[in-house]
Amino acid sequence: MSLGNAASVAEGMAQPDYGFFSKLTEDTIHGAGHQGVGGMYGVLSDIWASPGDPLFWLHHCNIDRSWWSWQSRNLTERLHDISGPITPFDHDNRLGGNVTLDFEVRTNSTINVNLPIRDLMDIGNDFLCYTYDFLY
Repeated sequence: MSLGNAASVAEGMAQPDYGFFSKLTEDTIHGAGHQGVGGMYGVLSDIWASPGDPLFWLHHCNIDRSWWSWQSRNLTERLHDISGPITPFDHDNRLGGNVTLDFEVRTNSTINVNLPIRDLMDIGNDFLCYTYDFLY
């Protein structure tokens, strides 16, 4: 199976909730971007060093676009649909609980504030205020 082909994207878009969407895309199109461009020993495959590669940001913008594409298919429901482990890849929750809409995220923006995820779910809101011209 190819991890980053159009079929993987279509399968992700067909998922009924964020938990399924996230796990599937994490294992396919997200991972494929890191491995396919960076290779097994490249900077993009290194979880700590990959943000130092400019392609990391281009790749993650596209991952964000895929999430917005998925959300946009049922925006009313999916603006409130979040789940998954707090600790990356801890799907059996041995290291912590699950993310909720109240989970706080440090924005690392020029204003450096912590915001609950619920305030970041809509990219068109007053805080984020962006959109994509093309969706999947």
